[in-house]
Amino acid sequence: MSWRGDPPPERKRYQRASLAEQLRGELRALRRHPGVLLTAVLVLGGGIILNLVRPQDVTIGALAAGDCLYIRAEDAARDLDPGRPIGSDAAAIRTLYAIGAERASCDLSHSHEVISATAFPEPAGAVYPGEAALVDRLGCAAGFTAYVGHAPEGSELELVVAVPDEAAWDATSRVGACLVARRDGEFLSGRAKGSGR
Repeated sequence: MSWRGDPPPERKRYQRASLAEQLRGELRALRRHPGVLLTAVLVLGGGIILNLVRPQDVTIGALAAGDCLYIRAEDAARDLDPGRPIGSDAAAIRTLYAIGAERASCDLSHSHEVISATAFPEPAGAVYPGEAALVDRLGCAAGFTAYVGHAPEGSELELVVAVPDEAAWDATSRVGACLVARRDGEFLSGRAKGSGR
């Protein structure tokens, strides 16, 4: 079968509309109902915006120097001491190894800031060297001084050293991190990096 000029729409040729014709028809119908069109645009646009601004989850193995974090350290110590909103250091470390944290803006409220993160080179199946040995290998005190600009002693900031316990080590979470937090347990409101200079 041949046509002069453009062939008729698929609907006339085959008694059904193509997907493109169906979409064009739906768009024409939406243009006749601006309220429905506006609602659809707002819902889709809102979903895209929420997806873009949603905090990014990060695991201990993906931490990098300079990352600012919000660690949801849910523990009894926070309930017993409401003056420490970020929770205890031990709870923050457990949470970081168990479920990770959210990346946060360093210019806004955050609980911790990463000085450094180090992968321990031991292969799978290696014996757990112990918490003290891992802490020594990280060298966090010197890293704190270089990162913040003064030593942790006498500072409103404190050093939090995160190393895997034996269970995390056996599960191959072989990364340690040096973190900065406020000594009083409040949230940081700006960058800790260079704040002591």
